[in-house]
Amino acid sequence: MRIAALLAAASFMVLHFIAGNRYSSILDKIDGKVYPLKKILPGSMLAIYFFESRFGKCYNSKKAGIMARLYGRENLESQMCIYRANRLLYVELCTVFAGLAGSIAKIPTADLIIFWAIIAVMICFMSEKELGKRIERKTRAIQLEIPDFINKLALLINAGMNFRKAWQKAADDTRKSTPIYLEARQVSEEIFSGRPELTAYENFAKRCGIPEITRLVTVIVQNIKRGNSDMVSILRISANECWQMRKNAARRLGEEASTKMLLPLMLMFIAILIITATPAVIALELV
Repeated sequence: MRIAALLAAASFMVLHFIAGNRYSSILDKIDGKVYPLKKILPGSMLAIYFFESRFGKCYNSKKAGIMARLYGRENLESQMCIYRANRLLYVELCTVFAGLAGSIAKIPTADLIIFWAIIAVMICFMSEKELGKRIERKTRAIQLEIPDFINKLALLINAGMNFRKAWQKAADDTRKSTPIYLEARQVSEEIFSGRPELTAYENFAKRCGIPEITRLVTVIVQNIKRGNSDMVSILRISANECWQMRKNAARRLGEEASTKMLLPLMLMFIAILIITATPAVIALELV
């Protein structure tokens, strides 16, 4: 295990040196809060790309679907590589730490291997759980803000704008960095870069992954093809549906908050029981 740790440390440094700035353009675009060790990810990314070129890409369909919702289909390959490289990086660091700790504390190799295996499994499990939490947070944020966005679209179209300009103004005239506005700005960027307008709206619905938005975009696309004749009324109806969705999301958040409060309340109840019962128990012992 100690030799493996040294080899892992050496290979990690060599790969990082070889990779250099090769993936800097990709890594500069990712969120440092999601990948706090992105500065030392190039070595792991090089290893992932090497194994994928030798043995082929093997993506879990569920995980690939989640990554596509977070980053879009066009960025799926690079984001999957970053995700897998991040897991590999943590396993490498775990291997180095286990080997060094074993060398210093003189822990038996068998115990080190068990410790390393447990940590590696925990890393994989936690990364999967964090990915699920990210998509859940994005979905709820969209559910809470989509009614306001649709109302802005309806007001702008009612003021005389066509749908494309209304979408761009509603997305760009706010400095919010919430998921719905980030996704809306991405639609504007896709249209500006030359992608067909209807395709950009359909990609928006796929990234959001919410049935109400999918239905809304389907109706919008059909209405654009017919000439925007009933767009305002369609948006008003969709806004009412999304307000109901927002109420349900807020209700679920309240229920989860009350559930999280159960543990502190139970601990306080136990503490109160101990405080009140201790004098009685001491008095009985003295008698």
